[in-house]
Amino acid sequence: MENSSIVCILFLLLLVRAAPQSSPACDKVPANPAAGQIPAQYLRIAGCGDSAAHSSNKRISNGTRPDLNNASASATASTALTDPQTPSTNVTTPNSSGGKCPVGFRNTVFNTGAPRNAGWPQTTWNSLTSNGVDDWIGFALGYLNTTSTYNTNSGPAATIPSLDAAQIHQVMDPTQVSAAVQLLQSNPPQYLTLFNEPDYSYQGLTPLTSATDAAHDLQPLFAASHPNTTYLSPALANANSDWLPTFRDSCNGCMSQIPIIAMHLYNQDTNAALALIEQLHATWLDKRIWITELAPGAGDCTLDTAGIIAWLNTLIPQIAALGYVDRIFWNCGESSSGSTCKTDLTNDDGSPTDILKAYSDIC
Repeated sequence: MENSSIVCILFLLLLVRAAPQSSPACDKVPANPAAGQIPAQYLRIAGCGDSAAHSSNKRISNGTRPDLNNASASATASTALTDPQTPSTNVTTPNSSGGKCPVGFRNTVFNTGAPRNAGWPQTTWNSLTSNGVDDWIGFALGYLNTTSTYNTNSGPAATIPSLDAAQIHQVMDPTQVSAAVQLLQSNPPQYLTLFNEPDYSYQGLTPLTSATDAAHDLQPLFAASHPNTTYLSPALANANSDWLPTFRDSCNGCMSQIPIIAMHLYNQDTNAALALIEQLHATWLDKRIWITELAPGAGDCTLDTAGIIAWLNTLIPQIAALGYVDRIFWNCGESSSGSTCKTDLTNDDGSPTDILKAYSDIC
């Protein structure tokens, strides 16, 4: 009798071990949406959905702009570039859907078209924060109430302490370096991005800056004391080009002051998008990664709302699971005037869209 009991117990244990194990919600991803590799688009001047900002015939340097986010063109392994910088700990926290994301993982982008929205800024910001959005990045060095490009029809944006505290500041280009040094001295932000897409001129309106010139132009910031401010790398349109390695080789050891690599990512093909992130990590093994602009794409993007939600449900949990991407910034947080591939997280009145609800539940 005792022998029979032992046999039964062993049999039950074998059944338990053989049973399939459940995965967190973030590991359960639907099939890929309709794929189609598209170039990244710079979306800051008008708004993330404006047709004027979605031209696919943009140019970079002296030639036609390449498909900057085409992973198949850069599938070869990169030589890792390292600096004596200790990576930060990637802390995760459970959420209501049962998955895990790094703390502060979900964030957004506010383009300069945001003030056109009736709900801007208070109602829009309330909707975002109540749906899991932590911080935001815009195209400004200063705070909103001092940045004319974010003015409403009635004047400067209202001061909202929680909105100001959540801003990730950017040194847009070399003309703002001196002002950035002053900001470090007077009101240092927690994070500061060092140039926005210096490798790409948006509709010819924003300056191109070579890697060697940028290394020279940013020296005042590297020489400045910034114990309370963490620097992000220049946020490139093509993070996997040779721009950042050239910058590293030209800036006299400055990468030891930059623990975070910022990248922009627009690619309707979720597999290709993930491959681009992995390629960047393979190049900068000792750095954390922030995706400071993220969306399926612009210009040639063909997804409707359901397709966009399927895209984020597929890709974002995979990004969260990588372990080295600490934050993503969905473009965009405001309501845009576009009619196709609308990635807006809020409506004109500031209320949440279905995409924001999906973003909130993602992991």
